[in-house]
Parts: sequence; C-alpha cells; structure tokens
Amino acid sequence: MLLFEVAWASRSSESFGGSWKCQEKMSRSSDIEKRVAYGLDDIDPSRRIEVSLCDLLFTYQTIGELIAFFHDDSKYPTLDEVRKFIGERDKTALRLLWEIYYRRLYEVWPQDIKERFDEGKFDRQSSSNGIG
Repeated sequence: MLLFEVAWASRSSESFGGSWKCQEKMSRSSDIEKRVAYGLDDIDPSRRIEVSLCDLLFTYQTIGELIAFFHDDSKYPTLDEVRKFIGERDKTALRLLWEIYYRRLYEVWPQDIKERFDEGKFDRQSSSNGIG
C-alpha cells in the first residue's frame, strides 16, 4: 500500500502557486473549482489514507489522459469525436472514471468521511450550499 495525502502534496501545490487552501482559492475560482472544493475546508491536510500503488497509478494515468484531452482540442475537432472519447459508462473515458470513482477509490475513505458522503456533506449540487 502507498500512503496518499488527502490534501494536495506541498510539492505539487507549490508548482501551482502555493498551498491549496479551499477558502482562499474559492473567492477567485471557477464554479467547478468551488464544487470540487466544497466541504473540504475542515479536512485536516495531514490525514493520510492507504491506496494501492496500482489503483493510484491507474487514477493518475486516467487524469493524464483527461488533461491531454482538454489541453489540445484540435485532436477532437467534432462533437462526434468528443462523444467517442468520452463514451459511455461501460467503455472509453467515462468507463475509466466510473472504475476509479465506484471501484478503486470507493472503499478507501475513513469511516467519518464515508459518513459525510452519506450525509451529503460533499454534495456539489445541494441547494443548501448554493453551488450547482
């Protein structure tokens, strides 16, 4: 198992202009950044979880493919080609995201975090959080 930080690693965050602090960043961030950061302000950045190296590398590689997809739109110039890349739940990019979200990372969270998920504390489209 590999120890994986729940918060941004300091080395990674420095390359993006400093440490990640949700509250500071939210005042000038996009809607998607607000949705992703929602509920993270009180998470202790020193907490750790265990993730298998294989699952973490699978996640990293998938994120890399998505970055490449969004970085160069000339590779997917038509809506049909974009749809082929994204695909459906049982194939292509969406299948990879589904695999990560519902299989590889689904059971790694500590009990208190699982409870917060169950209670909707991280829900990005809750009417009570004003984001969505």
